[in-house]
Amino acid sequence: MKKHLPLIITGLPALLITSLPAYSESMLPVELFPNIAGIGIGSTPEFSGAKDRITGAAPGFRYKLSGYRYVEWLGPLVNVNVIDSPHWRAGPTLNYRFGRSDVEDPAVNLLPEIDGTLEGGAFATYSYINTKGIPWLIRMGVSGMTNLGNEHNGVSATVFGSIWMPLSRTVFVGLGGGAVYGSRDFMQTYYGVTTAGAAASGLSPYSPDGGLRNYFIWPAVIWKFDNNWAAGAMLFYQRLTGAAADSPIVRDRGTEHQLTGGIGIGYLWK
Repeated sequence: MKKHLPLIITGLPALLITSLPAYSESMLPVELFPNIAGIGIGSTPEFSGAKDRITGAAPGFRYKLSGYRYVEWLGPLVNVNVIDSPHWRAGPTLNYRFGRSDVEDPAVNLLPEIDGTLEGGAFATYSYINTKGIPWLIRMGVSGMTNLGNEHNGVSATVFGSIWMPLSRTVFVGLGGGAVYGSRDFMQTYYGVTTAGAAASGLSPYSPDGGLRNYFIWPAVIWKFDNNWAAGAMLFYQRLTGAAADSPIVRDRGTEHQLTGGIGIGYLWK
């Protein structure tokens, strides 16, 4: 039995949030679905850089507060928008980052275990809805997280953007992407190989620097098949790069190409 499930599939489109909590701000358009409770299933790499895959399921929930404010819970992630604005959103975020233990790869499994840890930070986004001609919604934003526990002292940051368009009154398609930065301490925790770890696993010692960790792109579709019900599907591709891709955990035992896919269903209300 696995000791961790780093797969978070939430709401309507399947979302991978183990690495970047603010992905959800780019993916699931609050303008279309202000209140939602849903569940999804999908498949993703076992850990960042892995070739082996796991499947899993998780719930998602968003509730609109006064004005444009809202709170959302997506698996291990909680976001709170405190800005009452039709275009701007910002607020605190908490995320539980899953660790790495009891994995399929025999060499990586001999590395020291990484415990799960709580992270905290903030996000900010700007969105615009075009109402002339064919309507569309565009969003861009940034987020940052740091560890609140003892697992690492690093930070991660993300820039992202997305666009959503209707194909009909009931079908919406989205496309998004972005890039992720990891500090040196963050990269060492999740991609480094200590001297002791190298001796135990046979991998080469590796001490990565901070920098661009990965970039990502995703397409998604949402079908509102009833006044209160919708279903969705998503593919999420991440390309590890820089010091993350050069890690022997990724280069020798895994792959820099990381693909997640999933489907979900949700109940909507106003």
